[in-house]
Amino acid sequence: MLYQKVVGRFYARLERLLSGTPCEPFVVPTDVVFSEYDVVQPDVFVVCDQGIEVPLREIFETVKPMEKR
Repeated sequence: MLYQKVVGRFYARLERLLSGTPCEPFVVPTDVVFSEYDVVQPDVFVVCDQGIEVPLREIFETVKPMEKR
């Protein structure tokens, strides 16, 4: 549950920070398609100036303790 809290709080802070801008944060599960073979589901990502093809601005991935290398 710590993972969900961290992602949720990060998303909420980004949403407040980006308020009034053309940028908007999104949270999983949402596919981000770079190509036919490159599809990811980042924890949180930011897009600006939404349209048919959205320019991706930032991607954030939360590293869980068990995933540390």
